[in-house]
Amino acid sequence: MKKTFTIILLALCSIGSFAQENKDIHAKDIINTVKERLTVTGFLQAGYDYEDGANAQNSFNLKRADLAVTAKITEHWKAMFAYAFANGSVQELWTEYEFIPQIRIKAGQFKTTFGLENGIAPTKAELIDDYSQVTCYMLGVRGNPLQGNHAGRDIGIVLNGDLFDNLLHYDLAMMNGQGINRKDGNKHKDFVARLNVNATDWLTLSGSLYAGKNRAVGSSICVPSIQAGEDYTNNRWSVGTNISIKELNLRAEYIQGKEGVAKSEGYYALVYVHVHPKVDLILSYDYLSRNKDLKMKQTNYIAGADWWFYPGCRLRLNYTRQVKSEAMGKDCNYLQAQIQVGF
Repeated sequence: MKKTFTIILLALCSIGSFAQENKDIHAKDIINTVKERLTVTGFLQAGYDYEDGANAQNSFNLKRADLAVTAKITEHWKAMFAYAFANGSVQELWTEYEFIPQIRIKAGQFKTTFGLENGIAPTKAELIDDYSQVTCYMLGVRGNPLQGNHAGRDIGIVLNGDLFDNLLHYDLAMMNGQGINRKDGNKHKDFVARLNVNATDWLTLSGSLYAGKNRAVGSSICVPSIQAGEDYTNNRWSVGTNISIKELNLRAEYIQGKEGVAKSEGYYALVYVHVHPKVDLILSYDYLSRNKDLKMKQTNYIAGADWWFYPGCRLRLNYTRQVKSEAMGKDCNYLQAQIQVGF
């Protein structure tokens, strides 16, 4: 009996050990699968602004503190979630499926596929203010009360793909037109089309069209004919180019828009040069007319530098001379410094 009990005890111990070993192996498989399929990234941007003139400021600021999770569900299916802690809002929430490289479909909340600049991540944008005046104004990044400030994002669906060995990239989208975290304000949908031609390894040509009818989320002195809560026609188009030759990069773009009867236009040319593996110098000419009839014009002359002291991390300095028409106020100087920490 004693011998039998000993044999049973040894058998149970062996089974327990085997089960524990399988459990450990299973846990490792789960951990490895998660590591392979989930990518977590985040960044912080904080700095200091000084501005003279009518909008005088002298302030430290926390511009962004974002966290993003990208999930690779299968080889052809992925999803993304991004949250901004600085303003407490969901920035992106979408899923995309690739049937073939020529046909992908994305649905959810994401950046509007218009122009060359809007798709550039803030962690890689050359300017501390991220984008040109015209991109910010036309795409609702900031500065347009009719659209509100929604970081150039919207809710909808987009078909995109790469054709002829990446010679062409296209985007065809249908969007709400009301920005992030907000239902459509009317029964109309906005349509966006973009075509990028990668003519050579160093030259990209781009053209975009946007046709929409939106509901104004606020009133704007730039377009006094449209009041908050009213529907208005919101159309625009763009042409641009991106040139990258060795250590020199040039991006230039022209965008024209029409909100109701008000016509707006803007253009920019930005050059950044890698003068050192860790140092970039930036020059930008940036013009925007918010309403051509009311002569609401502003030109920004910008000079800046970035020091990439660690991957994803940089110290930044921008100086901007703002030259304004009488309708936009007085000329001023704008100095910005920023630290970016990313992982």
